[in-house]
Amino acid sequence: AKVHLVGLDNFTNKKYEDISPSQQKIDVPNIKRSEIQLNDNSDDGFVTLMNDKGETREDLRIPEGEL
Repeated sequence: AKVHLVGLDNFTNKKYEDISPSQQKIDVPNIKRSEIQLNDNSDDGFVTLMNDKGETREDLRIPEGEL
């Protein structure tokens, strides 16, 4: 027996399809969607982010140059 797999790229919405034997092991990503709020952008390039639980991060720097 065969398995027909269909997936969508989370960033481009491009559709991918594959047909594999039903006994074959296939690696798949586990994706968790979360919303992050940008609270501050300091002069030194670091940002303050807050997740939906109210936890913050201040150790991430925005890359230099145009985004």
